[in-house]
Amino acid sequence: QANVAAFYNDYDDLQVFLLTGMGAVIENAAKAEVKGVEVELVAAPVDGLLANVTLAYLDGEYDEYVTADPTDPSGVLRDLSGNRVNRSPEWTASGGIQYAIPLGDLGTLTPRIDFYWQDESFFRPQNLPRDREDDWHRSDFNLTWKGPESENGQWSLQLFVHNIEDDDNVMNISAGAGSIGFPVQAILHPPRTFGAIVGFQY
Repeated sequence: QANVAAFYNDYDDLQVFLLTGMGAVIENAAKAEVKGVEVELVAAPVDGLLANVTLAYLDGEYDEYVTADPTDPSGVLRDLSGNRVNRSPEWTASGGIQYAIPLGDLGTLTPRIDFYWQDESFFRPQNLPRDREDDWHRSDFNLTWKGPESENGQWSLQLFVHNIEDDDNVMNISAGAGSIGFPVQAILHPPRTFGAIVGFQY
């Protein structure tokens, strides 16, 4: 199965969320243009095997946006036209593969691995080096057992490991207080995590 989607958005007065040393503010950017294409492929070549991959291209930039940088004490207005829209990596890719192993009267056992990668992006419209996050990736693994279905319901057990690489990928950044020079403060995605989930469906 192949799915293809293309989109084009032309924004006027786009609301932009900014994190500053004093908290958060929302501004209206005059104009922004966001367009892109996403391609998804799903395959089940044999019984029990399922694979999927997605590739997306995103072109998002401000057409007109004049504002002051909250971390710049001068308060000078700067033209950010042509800068990339916050949190809009140019390329992203993801995929996964799983195989359901039949266990007869004991149900099924399904191992699955997922992968995600994204291009560099910016957390603020100023697109300064301090606002930039390099490209990053992560992998997750799940092992799911589903018991046989019965009139009473169905038990399941899932063992998982997320962020196998244990990389410190940035989820968000903000600027610290101006009294100490607006230092960059980063919030990270969770580190490598693992656990188990027990479920019952009826």
